[in-house]
Amino acid sequence: MFSWVTDLEVTPVNAQRLARARWRIENETFNVMKNRGYHLEHNYGHGYANLSTLLLLLMFLAVLTDQIQEAFCPLFGAALKSFEQ
Repeated sequence: MFSWVTDLEVTPVNAQRLARARWRIENETFNVMKNRGYHLEHNYGHGYANLSTLLLLLMFLAVLTDQIQEAFCPLFGAALKSFEQ
């Protein structure tokens, strides 16, 4: 069974749109982590005492920090553009 955790009203009309939006957010996050220098690979296990899970959570924190800087720091944005060219 699938359930929604949202403050939006889920109706048959908007359910597909909400599902696609959630999929897009998740897919783009993992795409960034695999292809923009974070070198994420699939985690087939949870490692010794959940170490790989901890490292994945730290990587999520790094991606969030990077995205915040990219969105709100003009100096970071300029440096990123000059690096990508």
